[in-house]
Amino acid sequence: MSRLDDQIRQQAEQMVAGREGMQRAERASQARARAQQGRYPAGTLAGDATRAATPDTIDVAWLTQWMADHKADRLTTSRFKLRPATRDRQFAMWGPEPYPQGKGFGYVQHDEYRPTDAAIKADVPHVLSVMQSDPEAFLAEDAIEADRCCFCAKGLQDPESRLRGWGPVCARKHGLPHGNRSGF
Repeated sequence: MSRLDDQIRQQAEQMVAGREGMQRAERASQARARAQQGRYPAGTLAGDATRAATPDTIDVAWLTQWMADHKADRLTTSRFKLRPATRDRQFAMWGPEPYPQGKGFGYVQHDEYRPTDAAIKADVPHVLSVMQSDPEAFLAEDAIEADRCCFCAKGLQDPESRLRGWGPVCARKHGLPHGNRSGF
């Protein structure tokens, strides 16, 4: 009797999972259709389709490891800020605007990033995927746009700092190259 109950329960779970997947695909299809009809301005994200295509959690073990390797407890880019969080969360992610205008972009817990809708609209999951291939190159490119250190957020003064994305003090503190020294 219990074997039959297990089979029935498994079939029910499969049906529910299939129905949820179909509903998600249908919402994404409807959002794509709205975007094609011109309901969203060119160059913006298509709302529902983007949310449906974004997983609930994104593995960012590479980012937390990179930050640990460089003894960094915070990171600032032109798109987001990563700050230490409370309790069992490793980091909280915020929008680029200063507090209290900055929107919450989610948090990192157990090396998984849980984005909010505001983060998805700001394309943060895509930015993280681009950053993953070479964090230092990404931060250097971002620093040219932001003209701020990616660690302490102070203005960058000299050309070497602007090219790297961090100043000499943060380079020493985090073991990164700057000027004539290699950092390691």
